[in-house]
Amino acid sequence: MDETIARILKEKGESWVVAAMVEGSIGYHSPDNARRYIQDYQNGTRRNYCERCLSCYGGDLEKMILQDVTGFERMEKEIPQRAQRIIDFCAEWEKVAPQDTLNAAGLMYPTLSF
Repeated sequence: MDETIARILKEKGESWVVAAMVEGSIGYHSPDNARRYIQDYQNGTRRNYCERCLSCYGGDLEKMILQDVTGFERMEKEIPQRAQRIIDFCAEWEKVAPQDTLNAAGLMYPTLSF
């Protein structure tokens, strides 16, 4: 496991990484989806076949997660209030994710103001 990802998971927790992946994908990943990818990664999976991962990272799950984590960490240092709003939004979104079968929140995500 990449040491940066391992450190962030230990220090900030899985929900923080979920928010990082949602933000990094501008809503392409739902929190439920992101959590599944993180858990897959922690269980040894290194390939991912979603459109974003294949197109942007050649299917390398670790690269995708690392990119999202480092970007979100930078945002948290520069605009901590925004990062916290995204974390809170993702927590609320995850509560209703089973009802959001069309990923409506994800479709609106790029236009939301955090």
